Amino acid sequence: MCRNYIYLGIWIKYLTITISLVTTITINAEKYDSAHSFSNIQRLRVTENTRVTI
Repeated sequence: MCRNYIYLGIWIKYLTITISLVTTITINAEKYDSAHSFSNIQRLRVTENTRVTI
């Protein structure tokens, strides 16, 4: 019985580690996505400005 509790504790530990890793990866992906779209918007504005000046 005691051994089962030890295995359960190890399993929960690994589960929490994997969950935290997944959440950090998804948060970083969202940050990268938003930054990427922001740079795309800036690029579009720059092309519009150059078109106006031409």
